Amino acid sequence: MSGFGAVGIISGGLQLIVPSYGLRLVRRFGAQSVGWFLVIAFSSLALLHLFTSGKTNGALGTGLSAEAVCAIGALLLLVGMGHLETMFSERAQGQSKEQSLCGKWESRVKAETADLVRHNRELAADKGRCEERLKALENSETRYRLLFEENPQPMWIFDLRTHRILLTNAAALRLYGFKRDEFIALNAHDLLSESAVPRFQSFAAKPCSGVETPLRWQHRRKDNCQIDVEMIGFDLKYDNVPARLVLISELSARRQRETESRNALRLDVVGQVAGGFAHHFNNLLAIIDGSASLLIENQTDAKSAGHLKNISAAVNRAAALTRQLVSVGGHRPLHIVATDLNALLRSANHLLRRLIDDRIAFQHLYGAGLPLVLADIQLIEQIVVNLVLNARDAMSKGGTITISTSTVVRKDAPLTNDGQIRTGEFVRLAVRDTGCGMTPEVQARLFEPFFTTKDVGRGTGLGLASVYGALRQQSGWLEFTSEPGKGSEFRIFLPCAPASAVVARPEFQPVAMLGTILLVEPDDRSRGMARCILNWSGYRVIAADGSALALMLWDNQAANIDLLLVDSSLSDGMSGSELAQRLLQAKSKLKVVFASAADSNEGGDQSGKKGSLQCVAKPYRAEVLLQTVQASLTGGVVRQ
Repeated sequence: MSGFGAVGIISGGLQLIVPSYGLRLVRRFGAQSVGWFLVIAFSSLALLHLFTSGKTNGALGTGLSAEAVCAIGALLLLVGMGHLETMFSERAQGQSKEQSLCGKWESRVKAETADLVRHNRELAADKGRCEERLKALENSETRYRLLFEENPQPMWIFDLRTHRILLTNAAALRLYGFKRDEFIALNAHDLLSESAVPRFQSFAAKPCSGVETPLRWQHRRKDNCQIDVEMIGFDLKYDNVPARLVLISELSARRQRETESRNALRLDVVGQVAGGFAHHFNNLLAIIDGSASLLIENQTDAKSAGHLKNISAAVNRAAALTRQLVSVGGHRPLHIVATDLNALLRSANHLLRRLIDDRIAFQHLYGAGLPLVLADIQLIEQIVVNLVLNARDAMSKGGTITISTSTVVRKDAPLTNDGQIRTGEFVRLAVRDTGCGMTPEVQARLFEPFFTTKDVGRGTGLGLASVYGALRQQSGWLEFTSEPGKGSEFRIFLPCAPASAVVARPEFQPVAMLGTILLVEPDDRSRGMARCILNWSGYRVIAADGSALALMLWDNQAANIDLLLVDSSLSDGMSGSELAQRLLQAKSKLKVVFASAADSNEGGDQSGKKGSLQCVAKPYRAEVLLQTVQASLTGGVVRQ
């Protein structure tokens, strides 16, 4: 075989390998990946055959035969296919590795994403729990701050290192008289005297757990007034600062509560004793008075008759004192109704003005929108008259009496009879004067039964004591402030009626004058009350405190006087019956009503006839007094 024959065989073999290798590449990598290369390879091989077909070796001009050229072209194609296979194999391996890595990363990402989702859920749950705890802490802080701020016990916190005050509550501000910013700017030493500072430093240096015995101190208010207090401490952390919470108890307030408790107990004892013997004692007094009356009617000896009249007068006074003692102890029968206090006072203004002389100014300041009160109307009338007369007696040289009403909310009201603390809304009635005031010694005994600063025979000392007891009986109480030379103020607190309550009686409407009455009453309070009742109902009243003044007034006013209302126990030289007989001799048509304390009984009939004369019981009750006066003037009969 010639050399050219071998080249042709090699060329043909290589050209045969090209298609099979191309098919292999297609099967392995796909027509889309290698099809473009195969198309180029086969097209090049076909062009090479066309180019070399029909030409001689010399015609190629290269010294190579056509077979050699085809062999070289086929070889180059195979080499290119080999490189292509290698390239695609490496790419496939890279893609495989990439897919494997992507799969691993995706799995890892999914796992980590799942972990992140789980952690996010846990964080969200933790956040929700933290928010709930924070809200609970805020609510707890608000509650405890409210408990601290609104606690009635004065409290403040101070820094144990510098003794600077860090926090205080409203009760401490009220006690010391400072504003909040003023109090916070203080050092604890500022509340003490200089001599007490070393003791306080020793107190601050020792640990406190709150179980120690309270220590007594003397603190200074903003107005430099000294107050006695008891103080106990609790160590704590405040804003990461070692601090101490101190609780203050004002001893003066405690002494006042103890005094009120003793007074209430004393009045209860007096009332129980009086209530126990009042009925039997009044029966004995009635027997004594009745026997004395019988002896007087059958007595011809003027001297003996005078002694008997003195006995009767003393019995009347004793009966009146017995009823006052019952009121002192809070056992007086009351008629509690819903009352418009402002209307009651307005209707009595002109009458109260008559109780005082022209040198005294009379003012009234009534609160707007005042709720109805639960009270005994007769008791309120008596209280106002008594307080106005007290104010008048304290201003012998003139001054001003001011009556005011207002609504107040109290959190520290005195105890009730059953020991309960009364809090809430009350109506306050205040009577203030600019008179001589009271000394501390008088103030300390003001509500004691039988204590009086008046001259002998001018007062029994049961007026304010009976008011005090009766007010306690209807869940009210009495407070006062007084200073020598600066006047006094009495404040009456009455419970408010329910919102659905209806006023018990309409506001007073003035009526025309029904007649003129000469009132002869030695007791200032009883005279003032009777005059108010009669004036209120349209009667003109001429008042006298004894027979001498009554005779003087009679000489000037006899023609106008229709009725004589006289205390049967007058003892200023002429008895009530003697005065009545003398005036009847001058005016036979004069009507006479005798006032006596011995004819009444608690809860029973308080008016009637003594022989042929009309009688009315003391202390005066408005409806009974008016019925008796009207019956006497018209010749009617008092309703039983």
